[in-house]
Amino acid sequence: MGLAERAGLAAPRPFEHLRDGAVWGADVLRDRVREHVVAGLGSVDAVVVADDTQAVKKGDRSVGVAPRHCGLTDQMENCQVMPMLTCATEAGHAFVDRGLYLPKAWTSDPAWCRAAGGPVDGEFATKSALVRRMLARLVDAGVPFGWFAADSGYGRDPDLRLFCHDGGIAYAMTVPMDPAYEGKRCPAKTF
Repeated sequence: MGLAERAGLAAPRPFEHLRDGAVWGADVLRDRVREHVVAGLGSVDAVVVADDTQAVKKGDRSVGVAPRHCGLTDQMENCQVMPMLTCATEAGHAFVDRGLYLPKAWTSDPAWCRAAGGPVDGEFATKSALVRRMLARLVDAGVPFGWFAADSGYGRDPDLRLFCHDGGIAYAMTVPMDPAYEGKRCPAKTF
């Protein structure tokens, strides 16, 4: 049974319109979803978790698609990478923000990006920089949480660790044994 049938519609066109004809703001939707999630899961004990979601794609017309190692299949794939933030509590977990990683090949070719429906002002940003922006949005929106957690893909970035440190955000990130230490460093804390 399709989504339209489940909604009691005779045809799927109203849902197709959302995909190919409706004008709506993805950021407005993101903020509304976040508000809904926080209403149900918001807590000073919440953990905000950063992780990537990958979508395997064919061709080169999906915004940000590029060959890279895909954790989903554990091999090289043509895929999009979306850094995501989730809010996790004892009551459950849900997405609260997302970003789309655009490789330099995309940000350096605005015509290609525009043709695929991507941002024309796309400035290159690392996945960690996207996560910093998302964390800043959560803080600015007053989202309650106690900790931020991420794996070594993010933990190796000294700027993300410094952002958390300077912002008073408690964090637990895996840091590889052989990190490339660049940029500013946070003072060590002993527990």
